[in-house]
Amino acid sequence: MKRKRILYAIIVSALSLSLLAGCGPKDQPTETEPPSPTPDTGYVAVPEMDEDLIAQDEEKEITVHYLPQGYAVLESAGQAALFGGCGQGDVAAVSDFLNEQEIQTLTTIVVPNSDESRWSGVEQLRETYGKNLVVVSRAAGNEAYEQFKSGLGSMKMEVGSGSSFNVGTVTFQVLGPVVTEVDDPMAATLVLWGGCGESSFLFADDATEEEINSILAAGVDMKARYIFLNSRGESTIPYAAVQQFSPWELVAADGAAMPDFGEQEPAGLHELEGNAYSVTAQDLPFETNSDDQ
Repeated sequence: MKRKRILYAIIVSALSLSLLAGCGPKDQPTETEPPSPTPDTGYVAVPEMDEDLIAQDEEKEITVHYLPQGYAVLESAGQAALFGGCGQGDVAAVSDFLNEQEIQTLTTIVVPNSDESRWSGVEQLRETYGKNLVVVSRAAGNEAYEQFKSGLGSMKMEVGSGSSFNVGTVTFQVLGPVVTEVDDPMAATLVLWGGCGESSFLFADDATEEEINSILAAGVDMKARYIFLNSRGESTIPYAAVQQFSPWELVAADGAAMPDFGEQEPAGLHELEGNAYSVTAQDLPFETNSDDQ
C-alpha cells in the first residue's frame, strides 16, 4: 500500500511540473517580410518619366530647290526627294545639281505621271543615288511604263487623292489625281501639297486644266505660299485657281506653260531662266517659357 502511495505521488509531481512549464511566458515568433514575388520575365520595367526622359519634338524644316529643267529637290531631316521624276535627257543636269548640294542618296523619287519624259531616267538615277522609294500615280500607263513600275518591286508606292507620304519631318498631301483611267497621262498627274510653319508648297507638275478644276470642284483648298509652274504640256492652272493662289509666289521652270493670269500678272512670279532657286522653311518646336518651368 505504501509503495502505491509513493508511485502515485511521483506521477502527480510529474504532471504538476508539466503544467507549470506550460504556463510560463512564450517567445513570440519573429515577423519576417514575405518573399518578393518572382519577376515576370515577359515584361520590362518602365522607369518613371521625368524631364530628362521626355523627348522633345523634332524641329520641322524643309529646303526646296527649284531646278530650271522642271524638277524640285527637297531636303528635310537628312532625307532628300526628287519631285517631277526624271527624263533620260535630264539625268546629267539633275546629277550635277545633286553633286553640287553634296546629296549622295535620294530617299524618294516622285514620278508625277506616265509620260516617258517623267520616268525614263529614273532607273539610271537610282543606280547612282540609291534604289529607294518611288512614288507614282495610281493611274495606269502604257506597256513600257507598266514594266518600269513592275521593276520597282516593293519600292513602289502608288498614290492618289487622299494619300500622303513623308519627306523627313514634312508630310505631303496628295490632292490628285481623282481618277485612275485616262487617255492623256497628264490628266492623272500627281498634285501635291506640303506645309512647314507659315510656308506651304504646291506641285501641280503637268496636271491639265480639267484635272485642276476637278480638284477645285471637290472643295479642296489648293492655296499655297509657293507654287511651282513646271508643266510640259498646255497651261496647267486655270484662272479660277490662279485667283485662289494670288498673291502668293509662283516659281516658273524654263519653258513652263504659263497659266491664265487674267488682265494683271502677279508680282510674285519668279522665272528661273537657267538658275536654281531655293527656299527654306522652318517650324520650330514648342518651347516652354522660363516662367512656367
